[in-house]
Amino acid sequence: MSNRVRFAFRSGEILVSAGIQNDAATLELDSSAVELPEPIDTLVLSAGIQALSFDDGTDAPHGWEWMPFRGVIGALPENEWLGAARAMALLNWRRSTRYCGVCGHLN
Repeated sequence: MSNRVRFAFRSGEILVSAGIQNDAATLELDSSAVELPEPIDTLVLSAGIQALSFDDGTDAPHGWEWMPFRGVIGALPENEWLGAARAMALLNWRRSTRYCGVCGHLN
């Protein structure tokens, strides 16, 4: 992966560019090379990782598909999915946590 990586999520799914077999050799998690619609949330994490969250009805661009993230984890080595897992966890936390745990302000 390059220094700047973009992961796109839709509920429990991640956007991947995959070959016919959908095996580890053909999966690509970095969606920075594809044009995407406006996300409902965007996070920029350390190490150049950008995480985008999309509505459930968002279609995948041509040549890409939404795949269950747990299935992707099982198909790739840890070093290839670990950044995406962290990004997804933070997006899910942000979506489910409306108020700051310290000051109570709206997130």
